[in-house]
Parts: sequence; structure tokens; C-alpha cells
Amino acid sequence: MGCDMAIKFEQIPYIKAVLRANTAEAMSAGIASYIPAIFMFLQNILFLMIWVLFFKYAESLNGWTLREMMVLIAVVCTAFGLTSFLCGGGYILNQIIDRGELDKYLCRPGSVLISAVFSNARVQGTGDMLTGFAIMCYVAQFNVVDWMFYFGCLGAASLLFISMIIIVQSIGFWKTNSGALSEALFEFIIILSSMPQHGFPAVAKVIIFTVLPVGFMGLLPVMIFSERSLGLLIPLYGAAFVFAFIARSVFYKGLKKYTGGNAIG
Repeated sequence: MGCDMAIKFEQIPYIKAVLRANTAEAMSAGIASYIPAIFMFLQNILFLMIWVLFFKYAESLNGWTLREMMVLIAVVCTAFGLTSFLCGGGYILNQIIDRGELDKYLCRPGSVLISAVFSNARVQGTGDMLTGFAIMCYVAQFNVVDWMFYFGCLGAASLLFISMIIIVQSIGFWKTNSGALSEALFEFIIILSSMPQHGFPAVAKVIIFTVLPVGFMGLLPVMIFSERSLGLLIPLYGAAFVFAFIARSVFYKGLKKYTGGNAIG
């Protein structure tokens, strides 16, 4: 998001303090805090087991084996969980806009977008992070190169996830009570990013690398991991910063329509 999502240096102490407060609040319910994360972890493992059974009988899917599918799920789960936990405000941005709660962020120094995005922590995100890390432990084991490519892809995938959630949640600037629509659009993005996209027809591949960048979230990281290609990290991070800029632009264009309270112009 240009300067905003690159995080201005003067806002780093503020973000650290907010993250500590959000984490403490999210965990304040004791063992009950971990229940959503546990259920999310179990749900993800169940999803993985479906693919394990599939590849037990099919062996490969258009050249992909269980290993490629596990890498895809690992990257998507970790990136989604990371942004969900650290940037949970982005996932309720539509509600914040609709309730007129952006007012308190307008009064704070620094970026309105960063203040809103880091305003909340979704504890269930830790379940997704644990899933992705556990899968990668199985796939990469003690291979340092595999781990390097995994973490290399993770930064770009996370930036793409938060960019897309900001874009779909910013619908609230133009349409009131659109939380369900924003949620449905992002669920669609999650589903697409978790699918083996290499089998898509040419037209669909154009779409997943342009309009909906799920190809950069899932397919390209798998290619980078499989081919151990440092060169492919360039378009991956290039796309991540382009969509970050688009997300920032959409948010601030919508912010011009924001009039406070429940009145969205």
C-alpha cells in the first residue's frame, strides 16, 4: 500500500504497542481463547486429509503430486493465518466503516489505513499458522533451502492476502450493510487460492494472475518451491506491491466518501 503498507518508520512503536495489546486481549479468556484456533486447525487438517485420500488413488493431478498440494496449503494457510492474527482489523474493516468507527483513527497521527488494519487480532489465525507450519515441517523437514523458499514466498503471499481483504472490505465505503458481500467475496478468493490452479484453462489463468491474484498466492509459490527459482520471486513480490498499492488507492478513494457516524456519502 505504497508508503502505508510498507509501514512508516515512525508508526512502528505504535504498531508494536497495538499488537501487544491485541494479543493480550485475544488471549485474555484463557483456554477458551484457543478454542477457535483448535477448531480452525482441525478443519484445515480435515481438508488436507481429503487431498491425501485423493492422491492415494489418483497419484497425480495434471502433474501435481501430494507434495505440491501440501506446499500450496502450507503457504496459503500460514499467510492467511498471519494476516488474520496480526491484521485482524482488515477483516472487519467493512463493519468499522459501517458503524462510523473510523472516526477514532482519523484523529490519530500517521496512516488511517494502518491504524485500522492493526486494530484487531483474530485468534483463530493461530490455528491456520500452526497448520501451515506443521505441513511444511513434514514437507521440508531439515532442508534449509526449502525453508528459505517457504519464508520467501510467505511475505509476498501475506501482503497479497491483506491487500485483497482491504479491497473487498472497502466496499463498505460505497454500500452500507455490505459485510456479507465482502465476506463472500473473500471466501471465494480463499477457495480459489486453495485449489490446484495449474489445471485451469488459459482464460482462467489470466484472471487469477490479474483480476484475482490467487495465482500469486498459491500457484507461483508452488512453482518457486518446486523449481527452487529465485528469479520467480521477482514477479511474486512485484505483484504483491502492485496489489498493495491498488488496495491503498481503493481505501483512500473510499475514505473521501466517508462522512463519519453511519452516514456514508
